[in-house]
Amino acid sequence: MDEEDLKETTEIGVLKCHSDYVKKLPEGAILLGSSSTTHQELWSIEDRVLGCQSSPEYNYTYIRELIINKLYEMGHLDEN
Repeated sequence: MDEEDLKETTEIGVLKCHSDYVKKLPEGAILLGSSSTTHQELWSIEDRVLGCQSSPEYNYTYIRELIINKLYEMGHLDEN
């Protein structure tokens, strides 16, 4: 995706698997995006800080494994 594509982008899909969120933006922050679950989804402070509520370092496979492992730990899944 290049700079021209970004200018026309109105939605970006991100993976989230936590309930943490920013209630109030830091002083000087500019809201760049929100979602149905989190108003302050994406924000910046000048050209120094980019805040993101999602987990861009996680991919689908990693999140899937986290959920499956948690379900095993909780006893909701077994080997059968």
